[in-house]
Amino acid sequence: MSRNLNLYESLQATSKILQYSYKIKSGAVFLADSEEKQLELAASIGYRGNVARAKHKFSEGLTGRIAETGKPIIVSKMGQ
Repeated sequence: MSRNLNLYESLQATSKILQYSYKIKSGAVFLADSEEKQLELAASIGYRGNVARAKHKFSEGLTGRIAETGKPIIVSKMGQ
């Protein structure tokens, strides 16, 4: 990562390292905009389609709830 100063590229590279090292099927890194009260997808692995610029409001879905409360949520099987 020391070779690249672009935050988004570094986060994507880190996500891929985690995917291969820990056999993660999917994951995402969001950056919070406190003024706008929204999250912007900065990096992701294992998702189909173009989700590269996804945005969520605080309190919207699991990701927004985590941002709003500051507490992690562990989901073992997303479909359930």
